Amino acid sequence: MLLKDTEFSDVKIVFTDDEEYFGILTPDGIEACALRMRFAFGWRVLSSFRDVVKQVDNMLKKQIDLDYPRGFTASVGTLDIAFFVTQNCTADRIELYLEQKRAALKEEIELWNRERLWDTNPVFSDELEAMNFAFDAESGALYTDGGVNSLKHLETPTSVDGIRVKKLAPYALAAYRELESLVISNSITEIPEFLCFGFIFLVSVKLSSNMECIPDGAFCKCKVLKTVLIPEGVKRIGRDAFYMDCSIQRLQLPSSVESVGGCALVGVRKVDYHGTASGYPWGASSVLAKVNY
Repeated sequence: MLLKDTEFSDVKIVFTDDEEYFGILTPDGIEACALRMRFAFGWRVLSSFRDVVKQVDNMLKKQIDLDYPRGFTASVGTLDIAFFVTQNCTADRIELYLEQKRAALKEEIELWNRERLWDTNPVFSDELEAMNFAFDAESGALYTDGGVNSLKHLETPTSVDGIRVKKLAPYALAAYRELESLVISNSITEIPEFLCFGFIFLVSVKLSSNMECIPDGAFCKCKVLKTVLIPEGVKRIGRDAFYMDCSIQRLQLPSSVESVGGCALVGVRKVDYHGTASGYPWGASSVLAKVNY
């Protein structure tokens, strides 16, 4: 265990022997502990790091007059936590801290707004749970929690607690068997095979503009599916991707499409395509536009 002094005599930062952050030592015990335990190094653990970060964030929202973008969470470091738990801070020092923190947060928010144009549908963890999703922050993957959800219209979250949702895991939409319309948000770059296989109520789908592949069987046997918006940038459509989607009267494929798998469009009435992929009409009844070679 290693201890590092702060500017407050009653607060020290605790590190492990590997110099990894562990917690904040106060006269009463350890606050903001990185591990969930009741005692450590002979001291009582008073709070978890996650809980204290939430409390500090809530305190900053009340004390600093800034409008947070939805999904934004203030960055909270050891200095912020030290200010939160110390009993030896003067009013002047608190005022200076809040002034400096406000300036730093203003820059963070400006950067957030510039760089997160894709973040159109951010959610928090409690909201995600109500949607019957689970989220792996490390991989950015959205999973099903195994429940059932009767929602008819779904736009996938773009971020969870500020962390980008990058892909849908296998069976991610298993809870949504009654889904009628689906928007796969632009934060998503990857969806799994057979994502909506046999979704018999699904009528419309809008795909992410950052996807390059519609994988095998992704929308296979969606018998009432009528409208599919495939954005420019999609390069590959897998086997059976829209197999037996007989309600699609006309499907427009962007010219960016380079390959289409076997039987991908069996059941689709007409295809409008100006690209160079071979094998047309890939099972569709007819092609509206001449394919360029």
